[in-house]
Amino acid sequence: AEELGVDLADINVVSADTFSTPFDFGAQGSRTAFAVGNACRAAVDDLKGRIFALAAAQLGVSADACHLVDKHVLADGKRISLADLARLSQQTGGGLIAQGTFIAPPTAYDSKRVDGHVYPAFHSPSFHAHAVDLSIDPETGDVTIHKYVVAQDVGFAMNPTYIEGQIEGGVAQGLGQALSEEIVYENGRVLNANLTDYKMPTTLDMPRVETILVQHPSLVGPYGAKGVGEPPNIEPPAAVANAVAAATGLRLTSLPITAEHIALALRDAGA
Repeated sequence: AEELGVDLADINVVSADTFSTPFDFGAQGSRTAFAVGNACRAAVDDLKGRIFALAAAQLGVSADACHLVDKHVLADGKRISLADLARLSQQTGGGLIAQGTFIAPPTAYDSKRVDGHVYPAFHSPSFHAHAVDLSIDPETGDVTIHKYVVAQDVGFAMNPTYIEGQIEGGVAQGLGQALSEEIVYENGRVLNANLTDYKMPTTLDMPRVETILVQHPSLVGPYGAKGVGEPPNIEPPAAVANAVAAATGLRLTSLPITAEHIALALRDAGA
């Protein structure tokens, strides 16, 4: 929408069969906005070229003179709407279809310091910091999280509300990993194979999550955007473990850090 100068409502994203779409490795590494966003911009550049070529033929002008303004192509005082061009393309050539790809340029790294890594270097890594305010019941070991703060470098926040939701959801997953989520086996059977016994955080368990979006634009990402997805999931266990250590003086080194584990550790330490 941004590249074509149209409204978001004018764009329809189709969840097509993967047999009809170009190959892609997937969304790992928080690369959807970074990689797919760049591929999308490349596709739109291709699409604009096709639009201008069709408009130039209809208006009798040079394609180089064409530009987009308010859902119209303008050139040399003449204009034609994008809607008319879309209808015309369906009648004459099967529609305006474009494709874009993105392959990140090589990233410099010191090969003497990297050994055995499939991806020795990444483009535009994001940086993040998590802080948690919690208290512990010394009798039961129960942990109460009062506040959670996340500062994350997102490059450029294309959709701040969406990013904040992504971060809050990731924190919920990370807190579950830190405090309660554990698959329990006995003789090869999973004993907690439902959401009653497998303790995931609910909305009632979640603290207020404060998000701070740091915007240090990427030189490669679309509009400067960086990945967001995985980081919020990964830091909470470390943040919680550090906070528990600060509160109790005990370093617990296995997850989840349940109330039972804390209570037993306090008892063994004579606290």
